[in-house]
Amino acid sequence: MMDTRIEEILDFWENKLPEYYSSDVIRLTQVQMSLDIADFLLNESRPNIFILEAPVGTGKSLGALIPAMLEKKHRILSSQVIYATATINLQGQLTREEVPLLKKYGLVNKYILAKGKGNYYCHERAMESLHRYKNLKESLISFFEQAETGHRDEYENIYRPLENKLWENFNLEASSYECRNCTYSLNCPTQKHRSRFLSSSNDLIITNHDQLIRSFLNFQDMESASKPILPTNPGIIIIDEAHDFLENFLGQTEVCLKLNTLSKVKHLIPKLLKNKYSRLMEKFWSLYTEEKSSVESAQGRYKLSEKARSMLISMKSCIDEAMLKEESKNIGKNLLLYKNEDSKIQELEEISAAIRKITSASYVSWVCYEDNTVHAVNKGFTSSFRNFLLELAKYNKVVIMSGTLTTNGDFTPMLDLWHLTQKDVRKLALPTSFSYRDQAKIYVPDGLVSPKESATPEYTENQVEKIISIIEMCGGRSLILATSKTHMNNVFSGITPYLEKQGINSFVQDSSSVEVLSDKFKKDETSVLIGSGSFFSGISVKGESLLCVIITRLPFPVPEDPYIDLLGEGLEGSKFMSVSFPHMMVKLNQAVGRLIRDISDYGIVSILDERLYTNKEYGSIIYDSFEKLGYIITRNHDEVSTFIKRGKENVKDISYAKYSRDKLTMHKALSKKMLARKTTNYDILGYNVGMNKKLEKKYLNHRTQKVKEFIESNITDEQYQFAENILASKKKTKKDIKNILTSKRLFEYLFDLFYKDNEDTRVVTDHFPYNNDEQRKEFVIYKGVGSRTYKLKPEELDELNRRLAKQNRSYI
Repeated sequence: MMDTRIEEILDFWENKLPEYYSSDVIRLTQVQMSLDIADFLLNESRPNIFILEAPVGTGKSLGALIPAMLEKKHRILSSQVIYATATINLQGQLTREEVPLLKKYGLVNKYILAKGKGNYYCHERAMESLHRYKNLKESLISFFEQAETGHRDEYENIYRPLENKLWENFNLEASSYECRNCTYSLNCPTQKHRSRFLSSSNDLIITNHDQLIRSFLNFQDMESASKPILPTNPGIIIIDEAHDFLENFLGQTEVCLKLNTLSKVKHLIPKLLKNKYSRLMEKFWSLYTEEKSSVESAQGRYKLSEKARSMLISMKSCIDEAMLKEESKNIGKNLLLYKNEDSKIQELEEISAAIRKITSASYVSWVCYEDNTVHAVNKGFTSSFRNFLLELAKYNKVVIMSGTLTTNGDFTPMLDLWHLTQKDVRKLALPTSFSYRDQAKIYVPDGLVSPKESATPEYTENQVEKIISIIEMCGGRSLILATSKTHMNNVFSGITPYLEKQGINSFVQDSSSVEVLSDKFKKDETSVLIGSGSFFSGISVKGESLLCVIITRLPFPVPEDPYIDLLGEGLEGSKFMSVSFPHMMVKLNQAVGRLIRDISDYGIVSILDERLYTNKEYGSIIYDSFEKLGYIITRNHDEVSTFIKRGKENVKDISYAKYSRDKLTMHKALSKKMLARKTTNYDILGYNVGMNKKLEKKYLNHRTQKVKEFIESNITDEQYQFAENILASKKKTKKDIKNILTSKRLFEYLFDLFYKDNEDTRVVTDHFPYNNDEQRKEFVIYKGVGSRTYKLKPEELDELNRRLAKQNRSYI
């Protein structure tokens, strides 16, 4: 047994990992990173946020997981590790590569891959759609019966790839409550898997940013009926691919209205209003189509025009009037006990509420023409994000990391954007492990058509021509990154005839899941893959399958993007240079980083945008930033062609920096002796694991009852958190439950709080964090005890008095 944490950590890097990988390569920056994280996790003083830039090649996933899992193992109180990513590809990599290693050396006993809802199969929806997809009936039924997780890629690996448009007929959309009460719930692999997200037995939870954010937002919102999806106080949280975290927070806090719902609800509008509503819809769509045709690209966020805002307000008036008419139909329908659960009114209410926020002066609104959606976010968004991060770090150690967080090693622009101060965080920027001068070149071809002409056929034709030339040079082996799906599809259509003629296989985003596409691209060495969005950071391919990354244009956000404008408020300097340009550089660096993933990799990055040379405001900044990293930038086709041909020769003598303990920064806290103990349930009660058998027997004779009570005290952390929320809403304290030792008794106590006040007990039955289906079935049969009171609502009291008045009586 190692005496100190530093010995334990170094033993992993110097002995266990070389043995596991059958390699003597030890990455100096990876070891240093793990020591710094270990010191941060061990240090109980604030700040509780560690921001870390670890460039491609560091091995940051394992560099963070090893110290995190070791710290978890040594903590006296039980804890868990949540590892949240932006992309599903990285989640897959962690489960395939890092988790087996951690399990082999005893750092992980049980883990769970908690993917986003849209990646899971819903059997109820599938059965409803079978009449349209009869050819899938056998495979879908078989999958439901045999699947372990319900993941989309699990289906695709067994049967066949499914295009996104097809998968969207079967993916999970239901809430957790609807899932639990579904006809198929008892045998549903999706329900069984997702019900384990909150289990305290998970040592490691691998998930995405969205579910981490949503869980904390649900936990913080006392009025929310939704419970957290994941544990909210696991102890250690690692946020990888953090360059996307702010954007993903926006996705979880914004209001989004799909414009096709405005057409879909027309049948809910009463006849007297339907003509008026239809005319407004026609005018709105006419304006929308006109505005959409005037923009350079459908990709991005565009400010909601005043005309569109005015029309939405008029439509909201019709919707509100329709709701009033529907409500009036319910008069006389036992209003004393009436509770509005009418789905028609609820649907109208949701649309009205969305339009109210979208058109409110307190919100910033925008249109996304590519998705035909309108969005809005509260103007206090940036403050909300800061508060969210600080709340996240109140009871957790939070490691935030990415390969692209700084501007030339400076965290200030990022901290300004995130509204954090230097005192809020600990920071570290690691150097690159690669030799980009020898491994890569950046190629900007001559004769490019300006992105200003992107809406013209000439622009697409020019791009196709350049891309084919580059693919020919590399023999396929290319990843093409477009800044919009429209352009992606246009380019794909343009290069397909050439690829087919050359016998080169091609894969395009949305034709199946990201995991399946990535796997096919890796295995088919001469293939071509094209994508946009998450493909800028979610693809990792080592070796000869990827010799070229082609970026169709600099990935700037839309000029005057309302969201970017909001982020820029309060920052010094121009919004373009303080927000838009850094935003673009992060995305560009992520795209460039797709190429070199290993010390033996080589290839070219081709940027089909000559603004890198021609723009006087920022072109030289881009150029200089890549030169500082070691890249050679060229416009010479022959130079690039020769480099590709000699690629293997160029990298044969390159290696990682030589490892030596002398080069490491050793932290004193890690050198202190560790207590040779392992926490158990008895340990928490004061039981000394080192007792001999005789003393142990004597001790247990004296403590039998207390130990028994403790063992039966199966209340999980999630159940305590849920109870604390309920107690706060009822103006009670933790003291009220201090003598409750079992989950069942806690459930009954919370149930009675609502039962006795004659309130909706489903707040407890639907949202209590049960450990499993068996526990849920056992608990929900409880019907409450004690007398009940009921306080009339004002409208119910008015109705009662109205009825009594007819009888010359009065309640009050």
